[in-house]
Order: sequence, then C-alpha cells, then structure tokens
Amino acid sequence: MESIISIMKIRFYTKQILLLLLVMSSLAKAQDLEPRSLSPAPVGMNFLAAGYFNTSGNIMHDPAMPIVGLNAKLHTFVGAYVRTIDFFGLPAKVNIVIPVTTGKWNAEVNEIDSSVTRTGLGDPLVRFSVNIIGSKAQEISNFGKNQ
Repeated sequence: MESIISIMKIRFYTKQILLLLLVMSSLAKAQDLEPRSLSPAPVGMNFLAAGYFNTSGNIMHDPAMPIVGLNAKLHTFVGAYVRTIDFFGLPAKVNIVIPVTTGKWNAEVNEIDSSVTRTGLGDPLVRFSVNIIGSKAQEISNFGKNQ
C-alpha cells in the first residue's frame, strides 16, 4: 500500500514540476546570436553592412476567412552601422540596424481578385554591448601587440 502511495506522490510531484517548467518557459527570453559579436575590435572602428532578402510564397490563414490563394512577394533591404568604443576600459559596440521592406500581396477576396503593395520601415534595432570578460579596450596602435 505504501508503494502505491509513493508512486502517486512521485507522479503528483512530476506533474507539478512539469507545470512549473511550462509556466517558467513563457518567461524565457530568446537570445540573438551574432557572428563575431564577442570578438574584440580596436576602439574607434566603424563598420558598415548592407543586405537584401527576398521572400515569396503562399501564406497560411484561417480557413473561415473568405480568402483564396493568398501569396506574397517581399523585398527587404537592411543597412547596419557598428561603432566600437571604450566603455570604462572595456571594449564595447554600438549597433544600429534599419530594415526597409516592400511587398506585394495577391489573393481572391470574396471571389474578387485583389492585390495590395506596401513599403515601409521594419523594426529598427539599436544595441549596446560590452565585453566584460577578455581583453581590455585598446586603440588600433596597441591592438595587435598584447591581447
């Protein structure tokens, strides 16, 4: 009889732990991993980057909506600027990323062919990061000598 009660307690506590983990997982934040984000760079360096993304295809939607054959073609242009700085003796970076997207959506709505085109800014990103572990912030003249 005691073994049955202990098994029931184990099951109860297992369910409680799983429920707690499920609730806590909603509080978890995602991490954005960027290549070479932790690698040191000399203080005062400027980096410019540009990118282009092309996305097209069908879009899934609620079947109860009176839309048939919804598809999209999106073109996104991204510009980025990075500046390395000295933050109290530690290497730091300031990143600014600005995407601009233009897109065209086609579908049949209530048995009428429809299309719409939109252009605008995406979600801009401004990030300040500091490397607290590793080498100290260095000017370009001292950078290669002692890391």
